Amino acid sequence: GVAKPVSAAVRAVEPLAAAESSPKASGPVAAALAVIVSRTLKPEALEALRTEVEQSFRPISTKDSRVEAGEAFGTLRKVLNKTSGLDRATLSTLLGDINPKVSIMGWLVDLCNDKKRYRSQIVSVFSILFLVADWLAALEGVPELRERMPEEVRSAEAE
Repeated sequence: GVAKPVSAAVRAVEPLAAAESSPKASGPVAAALAVIVSRTLKPEALEALRTEVEQSFRPISTKDSRVEAGEAFGTLRKVLNKTSGLDRATLSTLLGDINPKVSIMGWLVDLCNDKKRYRSQIVSVFSILFLVADWLAALEGVPELRERMPEEVRSAEAE
């Protein structure tokens, strides 16, 4: 039947997908695999995720003093982890309109510098944000923010 060739094809692509996720993979083959391997969402799932993303940023962007920083960050991180495997266009759709970007990045940098235990998790969040051109563009205009960023965060920008 059809199931065997399809599952065989998936098994054949899995090692390539793992190679694609490694930082060394690049080029047209890696780009094509990224498209094949990336998740796609139905419109209703995408809209639900967009709402969840917007709500997760709200306590940070509005500086809601009723929400503790660790709790706000934890919620944001969990929601952004749900975007894993989405292509850049979908990430742009989800994250491109979130504002104020500079203020949010500043909050994350302050949290990273104040709460060392969150550092690797914050770097992971920045790695996701930096996949979206609008977030990188917002950072371009604020060199003093980049200077305050720990080296690990600046490294995430370069990836």
